[in-house]
Amino acid sequence: MKICKIILASFSVLFFMVLVPLTEVQAAEESKVMRFNDNVTAKILSDNQDTKVVETKDEKNVFKATYNKKTGIINIVTYDLEGNFVSEDVVDNNMSEDVVTNNMSEDVVTNNMSDALSANLDVPQFSELATSARAMNGTLIRKKTYGDDAYGYWVYQYKKDFIWVAKLRNGVAKSPIENTKNIAALNGFKSSVDSFISFKNQMVVKVGSGILGTITLLYLVPEPVWTKILAGLLTVISSAIAYSEGKGMYDSYMESRYQYARIPG
Repeated sequence: MKICKIILASFSVLFFMVLVPLTEVQAAEESKVMRFNDNVTAKILSDNQDTKVVETKDEKNVFKATYNKKTGIINIVTYDLEGNFVSEDVVDNNMSEDVVTNNMSEDVVTNNMSDALSANLDVPQFSELATSARAMNGTLIRKKTYGDDAYGYWVYQYKKDFIWVAKLRNGVAKSPIENTKNIAALNGFKSSVDSFISFKNQMVVKVGSGILGTITLLYLVPEPVWTKILAGLLTVISSAIAYSEGKGMYDSYMESRYQYARIPG
């Protein structure tokens, strides 16, 4: 009987010694602050079979992202540095790009299709004018887009003209005829789109597509914020991938915004 008690006592001590360190390790991982070179910090607040919650912080705001592992929905709440609520975004892969956010300003339609229409071009269906233009003659010679043609470029040839469609996001596009004044900006836009999609493809190789489609919706908004995107990314991928392919996608899209603004239209 005494031997049995000693064995039970020893087992209890051993169990306590194993269990407590494992609990402490998990707690340490969840509370550990990750610091990055761009003055952004991040930490995992919790991670269980149902949800993963990540908080990121920069010099202006704090972002708290909650990923529901069962529904695939990511909820991101923005606070100021004093902890006051600023906004809330719900990202769902079943949503279209037009309804990703609840609190961002509405997209302004800046389509300039008159040149394309007068040139009898076939253009993508991203505006009402495209319906008429589809019936006209033109040859698509180059195209690269993301998702359901939400972002990217098309190049059409009609006679001696090259007509571009540069699309930044749904509802925001320009369609100039290529000339010496806009060719640099058009090629710059093309290069940034190519870079964005290249980084996206590299990420897919590492983590698969899955939730990536949901996360990428965060980029295609009027005012993308890296720290907010990072919060969403860290709920589904590692910080290493987030700061390589994920940051590469962000930088590429910001370059697209810059080059798009330089295109006369």
